Amino acid sequence: MTRSVFNLTTDMEIPLATIDDLCSALCLLSEAMDSEQGVVVLRLAMLAQEQCKAVEAKRCELFRLSHPHREAFDKDGWPGEAANGGGA
Repeated sequence: MTRSVFNLTTDMEIPLATIDDLCSALCLLSEAMDSEQGVVVLRLAMLAQEQCKAVEAKRCELFRLSHPHREAFDKDGWPGEAANGGGA
């Protein structure tokens, strides 16, 4: 069975959430570190989180573009969106 772009896109959700959680943990740990070291760890964790959020936004766009029922959702609205918000 070949994997679709849609399946690969959905499979990215958990790894990205895990990376974000690890960055959050590093932010918390940085508070207990020496001032200079803590600032460096905090900055690196925040940079990684920003990039993770950027990738997640692209993943969401790719999810919609490759969704097997995209045409219907674009027409009738996507689940979880306000009834009048509709479409991508």
